[in-house]
Amino acid sequence: MTPRDLIAVIVTRGGTLPTGADEAVAEAGGAAVVVGTGSEDAARALVSARTVTAVETEPGVPGRLAAMLRPLIEAAAVVLLPASPDGRDLAPLLAVELDRPLFAWAARCSPSEVELVRLDHRLSIRVGLDGPAVATLAPGARGAEPVQEPSSVLPRTLNAPKERPGPDEPGKTLPADPATVDLGEARRILGGGAGLVPPDESGAQMMELLGDVARALDASAGATRVVTDAGWMDYSRQIGTTGVVVDPDLYIAFGISGAAQHTGGLGAPHHVVSVNTDPSCPMTAMADLGIVADAPAVLRELARRLGVGHEKERRTVPAALLERGSTVANERFDAVVVGAGPAGSAAALELARAGRRVALLERGPFPGSKNVYGGVVYGRILDEVVPQWWREVPVQRWITRRSTMMMTPTQSVSFDVRSQAWGGPPYNGMTTYRADFDSWLAGKAEQAGAELITSTLATELLRGGDGAITGVRTDRPDGELHAPLVIACDGVNSFLAKSAGLLPEADADHHTLGVKETLSLPRETIDERFAVSGDEGLDIEMVGCTGPIAGGGFLYTNRETVSVGVVLSLTDLAASGRRPEDLIADLKAHPSIAPLLRGAELKEYSAHLIPEGGYDHMPELATEGMLVAGDAAGMCLAAGIWLEGVNFAIGSGLAAGRTAAEALERGDTSAAGLARYRKRLSESFVLADHKRLRRAPGFVLSPRVQHRYPELVCDLVQELFTVRNPKPKPRLGGLLRRTARTKASGSPTSPATRSRG
Repeated sequence: MTPRDLIAVIVTRGGTLPTGADEAVAEAGGAAVVVGTGSEDAARALVSARTVTAVETEPGVPGRLAAMLRPLIEAAAVVLLPASPDGRDLAPLLAVELDRPLFAWAARCSPSEVELVRLDHRLSIRVGLDGPAVATLAPGARGAEPVQEPSSVLPRTLNAPKERPGPDEPGKTLPADPATVDLGEARRILGGGAGLVPPDESGAQMMELLGDVARALDASAGATRVVTDAGWMDYSRQIGTTGVVVDPDLYIAFGISGAAQHTGGLGAPHHVVSVNTDPSCPMTAMADLGIVADAPAVLRELARRLGVGHEKERRTVPAALLERGSTVANERFDAVVVGAGPAGSAAALELARAGRRVALLERGPFPGSKNVYGGVVYGRILDEVVPQWWREVPVQRWITRRSTMMMTPTQSVSFDVRSQAWGGPPYNGMTTYRADFDSWLAGKAEQAGAELITSTLATELLRGGDGAITGVRTDRPDGELHAPLVIACDGVNSFLAKSAGLLPEADADHHTLGVKETLSLPRETIDERFAVSGDEGLDIEMVGCTGPIAGGGFLYTNRETVSVGVVLSLTDLAASGRRPEDLIADLKAHPSIAPLLRGAELKEYSAHLIPEGGYDHMPELATEGMLVAGDAAGMCLAAGIWLEGVNFAIGSGLAAGRTAAEALERGDTSAAGLARYRKRLSESFVLADHKRLRRAPGFVLSPRVQHRYPELVCDLVQELFTVRNPKPKPRLGGLLRRTARTKASGSPTSPATRSRG
C-alpha cells in the first residue's frame, strides 16, 4: 500500500453489510477492511471490492476496534467509512487513534480533496487535504460499480490492544429500537406521505399512528419531504435523495405518490407495498403489491387489528375523487384548477390559503410528469408565498454563469457573465427537474388544503342555464366536478380556453417547438468543462445555430446531467423538411459545443410546444366563471436575451388564485367580477414585461437576428483578432463598415476577401 491509497473500513454484524458499504469501497478504489462478526461472508458480498481483509471480532467496543485496526490502515492516505451508525461511531475514534482530521458526510473523496455535503445535499463544500485524513461517506452519494472479477478476501486475526486508561466503554450491544434506529439501517420501514393525512385532520396525529403501527410490526416509520416540511415528523425520518437513503427488506408506502426525489432514496428494497387510491402513481408502479384503497382507512384498520393507536372522528377525502373508474358525480368545490404545473399549483395554493375548497386536477400520474422546459427557473416570485424557498426547493444547480452565444457553422462569439452574488440567497436562477419542482410546488398547495387529483383529464366545461361555467367533466365515469369557478392552467393550446371561446385556433406563426436532450456526465467532468464548482451552474443561450430555420439553442448544467436543445419556428421547420433531432445533432457537433459534451450519454429526449406570440397574441384572460393562466394564456416570455416561462406561470397563477378568492368572497364570479385579474397582472411584472417587450418575438425570429447579425458579429470579431503582419491593424470603423457591406451584399466571407485592407 502506497501512502496515496484510499481504504474503506466496513463494520459488519452477523455478516450483514451496512447501508453505503459498497459505495465506500467503490470510492476507495476497491480496497477494504471488513471487521466484525461474519466478516468473511460480508466481504464476499461486496460487489465493488477488489482486495478485502476480513477481520473477525466482536464490533461492540469502537475504541478497542480503532486500536486493533491501526496496523492495517495507517499507511493509507484516507481512511473512508460509510456514514452508517457503526461507521459514525468508529470514524472519530480512528481519527484520534491515527492523529488525523475527520471529515464527516462526504460526497466525494480523494487523497487531495474531499467534497462535503450540507443542508440536505443543497450545499457542497470542497476541502483540500494537506495530509492523511479520515472521512465518512454519505449513503447514496455516488452509487457503486460492480467489478468484473471476484474479490480477493484475506482473513486476518488481530491481537487485542493493551488496556489503556480512559472512559468506560460498553461491553455489549443492545438490540436496536425500530422507533429510533437510523433509517439507513432499518430492515422494515412504513413510509407516510401527504396522502395519509385527510383534510381537516392533524398530520402529526396520523404520523403518530403510523409510528404505532410500525412498532407493532417491528418496523421503523419514515416519511416524504412534504410530511417533514409540514412538521408532522422529524427531518431525521425523511426518506429520499435530500434525506436518508434507505435499502430495507420491506417498504410499505402509505399515501405516497412516488416523486423522483423520494424514490431516488429507496435503494433496492426486496419488497415494496404501495397503499394509494391512484393505481397509476409511480410508487404503485414500482410496487410488488399495490393496494388501491384509501391510505388513512387502511392504516386505521391495521391499527385496530393490531390493537394500537386510537380512533378519532374524521372527515375522509372521498375515495371517488381518486379511484380510477369510480364516479365523482355531485362533488362540489369552491374552485377547480386544471393543470398542476407551476401556474395551477400557485393558483390552488392561494385559494387554499384563503380557506377555499379547491380541486387541483393533473392529467399525469404526478405533477411534472407531463411537463418539459428548456432553461432556467427564476424563483424570486416565490419570496412572498414560500419564505426562504431556496432552503427546500429541489434545485439541481444555481446559475452563476450566463452566456449568450452568436454562432455560424464554424464560428462563435460569446458574451459571458459570471456573478458570485447569484450563488447565494436569495439567488437569481436555478436549474431543476420539472418532475421534482412541480411536485414540490403542488405539495405546498396540498399542505395548504388543496385536493390533488392525478391521472384525471378534464374533457369538457360544465355550464349553467345562463351559460356561465360551473365546473368540468373528467374522463372518469360520471366524473363531474362542480364549482362556481374554473382556472384553466392546462398548458399551451389550452383545450379549456378554446372551449370557453377565449382562445382561437392555434397559429403556427406564433408558436415554436422546443426539443431537448438530457445527457449524462460525471459531476466532476461538468465542473471542469464548464468552469463551475459545488452547486454552481451555467446557462448558455445561442442564436444562429439552427441553419435556415428561425429559432435558437440552449445548453444548461444540472448536477450530473447537461441539457442541450433547440427552439424552432414551426413554419420554418415544416418548410425545411428536416427533423428536430438532426438539428440537435448539428448543434452538438458544433466546434464550440462538441468538446463540452464529449463522452456524454443520452438519458432523455423530450419536446414541447411553446407559445411565443407574446403580449399581442394572448387570449382573453377571463370569462363567466373561468380564468386562464400560465402557458394556457401564452404567458411565456421569449424576448431574445430574456427567455422565461416558469416565473411568469407562477406569477399569473398567484394572481388568478388571489382574484378567484376575492370573487368567491363577494359571490361574483362573472366576467365583470373577475376583471380584476388582468389589472392585477398589468400591475405586476407578468404583463408589464410582456407589454414592454411586445415587439421582441417578431424581431428575434427575423432573418436579420437569425442570420445576418450572428455572421456579422462573428466575422467582425474574428477579423478584429486576426493578426496579419506585416500589414498594420485595420481601423475598427473601417473594419465594421467593410464587414457590414460584405454581409449586405450576400458575398461569402473568405480569408482572401478579409485580407483586403
